Amino acid sequence: MYTNILSQPVLCNIFGTIWEYIKIALGWIMQGCYSVLDLIGIDNLAACIILFTIVIYSLLLPMQIKNAKFQKLNFVMNPEIQAISKKYKNKTDNDSRMKQQQELSDVYERYGTSPTGGCLNSFIQLPILFAVYRVLYNVPNYVRSISKLFQGLIAKTGDISGFSDKFLEMAKASDNILLTNSVRNIEKVTSGNLPNIFYQFRSTDWKTFTDAFPSIEKVINSTRGTLDHVNNFFGVSIAETPSLILKNNWSAHHYGFVAIAILIPVLSGVAQWLSSKVVQQPETDKNNTDDTAAAMASSMKMMMVVMPIFSIYICYTLPLGIGIYWTMSAVYRTISQLVINKRMEKIPVETLIAKNQEKINKKRKKKGLPPKQVSQGARINTRNIKPGETNVASNKNKEEIRRNASESNKSYTSIRDRVNMVQDYNERNKKK
Repeated sequence: MYTNILSQPVLCNIFGTIWEYIKIALGWIMQGCYSVLDLIGIDNLAACIILFTIVIYSLLLPMQIKNAKFQKLNFVMNPEIQAISKKYKNKTDNDSRMKQQQELSDVYERYGTSPTGGCLNSFIQLPILFAVYRVLYNVPNYVRSISKLFQGLIAKTGDISGFSDKFLEMAKASDNILLTNSVRNIEKVTSGNLPNIFYQFRSTDWKTFTDAFPSIEKVINSTRGTLDHVNNFFGVSIAETPSLILKNNWSAHHYGFVAIAILIPVLSGVAQWLSSKVVQQPETDKNNTDDTAAAMASSMKMMMVVMPIFSIYICYTLPLGIGIYWTMSAVYRTISQLVINKRMEKIPVETLIAKNQEKINKKRKKKGLPPKQVSQGARINTRNIKPGETNVASNKNKEEIRRNASESNKSYTSIRDRVNMVQDYNERNKKK
């Protein structure tokens, strides 16, 4: 079952293929987490999801650090970028647009970054996060240890005549939306798709299944008992949705289970809000009237309201296991971001610029190009901007920035010019 997925990647296009292999890789990681916990006697999927979340976000930590560096540089660059935007605000001719783009490009080049520096990291993470959701939604498809739990039951169903048609009729008539979605497009049940279908079963589905096939009641109860143990999270199943847990236990006065059904969604919302709060964002001048900056600030405020509400909704309506992952991921991001922020406070902006320029020069060296000197104007500008300030550098500094930028970006056509440039670069580095 598990190996069949490996032999059937999505072939419709390259993105589909990459998407499928990301899910398979995540399945391997989750299987590894489950195996490690099983070795120490913790055969519990909730604990596995918590460990899995920590591993995944630890792997994504370098991107989070890179994004924090970009945010710190962006904070310093913002005054210059806003000044350029204001300069060309009412100029719509092609020549002005080209000059604006060139000046913006010069700013990003001086700081050794790009306009897509922050967005790219987030874009790379998106397919991974969506793939994580699919793995948690269809655990037996990707974690062989969970799939094996159903093998005894599946073997018994093979002895029942007309099982597939009767079973599908029963499943499609269920009021369990997750189950009906799983069987909607299935024409015949097989040993390959049964584990995932069984994993979507709720208490009422197991009862209906037992009533429909009483001849295998013993193995049904055994499988269900094992699955309940694996899915147990403080007495409730992580395969159940908090909305269903709340509905089933409120009338039975099981208020402890009701508390869990409420607590996970609420925690996810609080953790998501804290995560958004601690992420470093470039501050803007309160007196700044730049439309783009104002729109971005408004959008960020809106996201800080929308995302926690969205998190609560997701964790309330989807299986509890996904809610545990969602909450843990927000908690991990919050803690790691606090640590990263403390670390970023100790790193001077000049150091970040120097490292970025060093990377650029390494790339230029591979292409056979001479190294490019960091603009001294950029260094002066960063020194004069303190945390909380967003004023544009003084006229003197701005003039020096333009002069140095022009000097560092000029072309060298002759061999003598190139030699002089390299000598100048070496002399400057000796003085540092």
